[in-house]
Amino acid sequence: QEEKGTTEDEMAGWHRQLYGREFETYEAGSMLRQIGAASGRDMTTEAAVAKLYYLFSTCSETAAVKELIEKDLRGELTELD
Repeated sequence: QEEKGTTEDEMAGWHRQLYGREFETYEAGSMLRQIGAASGRDMTTEAAVAKLYYLFSTCSETAAVKELIEKDLRGELTELD
């Protein structure tokens, strides 16, 4: 008998809907984007801190950090469709 439950893909999809695509939906998020804030999408706080430590230690340009913080490097972000 098969167990019913939520699959990992379904959970990732819900998490992405709740946290990952809402950055520019609301006025505050749009304002943040306008002033140059980067979106962490569905990255955990712990992953964001570790990733920033890594990026600041390896990138000399702030623009590179901003670009890479929004890219999945090691599975810390759910890929958007």
